[in-house]
Amino acid sequence: MKKLSINFLTRKRLFVIAVIMLLITAGVFLCIVFMQRAERNSAPKQKAAWEQLSPDEQKIAGIYAQLYDVPEEKVAKLKLDMKDWNSVNSRLDTEYFTISETEKYQMSEQGYSLEDLYEAETLARKTGKKASVLAKEKGKAAEGKKWSEILPDNRKDSLEEKLGLTKAQIKILKRKNYNRDERIDIALLCFNRQEAFESIMKKIESGRSIKVLKEETAYEK
Repeated sequence: MKKLSINFLTRKRLFVIAVIMLLITAGVFLCIVFMQRAERNSAPKQKAAWEQLSPDEQKIAGIYAQLYDVPEEKVAKLKLDMKDWNSVNSRLDTEYFTISETEKYQMSEQGYSLEDLYEAETLARKTGKKASVLAKEKGKAAEGKKWSEILPDNRKDSLEEKLGLTKAQIKILKRKNYNRDERIDIALLCFNRQEAFESIMKKIESGRSIKVLKEETAYEK
């Protein structure tokens, strides 16, 4: 009688365990189905946003997509959410010419210099290239690349001039034997600190290195 009762209890436990396992499996299966359905439904939403724009709006959205190197569907959704093109332009402009604080943190953890990330934002507005693309082209701090390597001068004006230095100021730096990389760094310091050329030069010539001033500028941001 005791043996029968033990066998019965064992079978009962096995049955309960089997039911629990079946419920867990069913739950996992339903989750996977739900996630796949959600993924399938997300693409038509953006496509629907594009289709809701008028033909004229689609032309404008296409121009913005090319200008800021983003999908047309993204521009369409922004237009529907924000209603007017000025707001869309402002959002895209911010995303193109700046690197979000979250992305800055992630990139600095990967080995990118914080000073380079802030300088990439400044150079993006002066060159028309996307800030995050510029930062990645310059590479991680350990690679030791210079801005002059990825931003060659054109015949019309130098990068230093685009950043705000005058031809006279550039001549002064050349006479003092500052190379192009150092001249670009000094121009970036003037621009990012909103400080006069003479003031920056006084600090450098009093013994504070360009590197130290760049680090100070990055941490002040």
